[in-house]
Amino acid sequence: RPWVHELFNVPNVSGLNDGIRFQNGQKVPLIRWSEWLTLLTAGRPDADPMSVLSSDRMRQIVAEASATFDFVVIDTPPVGLLTDANLLAAIVDAVILVVQSGRTPFHEIDKVVQAIGRDSILGIVLNKVEAKGNYPYDDYYYSYASKALAD
Repeated sequence: RPWVHELFNVPNVSGLNDGIRFQNGQKVPLIRWSEWLTLLTAGRPDADPMSVLSSDRMRQIVAEASATFDFVVIDTPPVGLLTDANLLAAIVDAVILVVQSGRTPFHEIDKVVQAIGRDSILGIVLNKVEAKGNYPYDDYYYSYASKALAD
């Protein structure tokens, strides 16, 4: 369920899936969003996405992107739901896990860490954290984070 094109309000007519199918050295269809951000949408769905993601062409696209850009971020479905993330973890330099606060059980996180490998994980983003709770120092951290975001 691709959504990056919706987030940035760009067309999803041609993207990664199309770029993987291109022959004769055609380049993937990148969208220059700003001076600092270039996007590659998912494109049209593929009937067999697992074979596409594990293909030599996918490895080539990731290698070309790594050589061209300072950072390459690949957004995938949750690791526990589909194998996309596991397939891609094998061809990238590092993985950042996104964990939903209060919802993702620790055993699921541990299972993902074991599957991907601890050394491949750059860090974890804790998502959907409530702004204030009933914990010691909440006021201190909440006001510190609010000030940092305002700056």
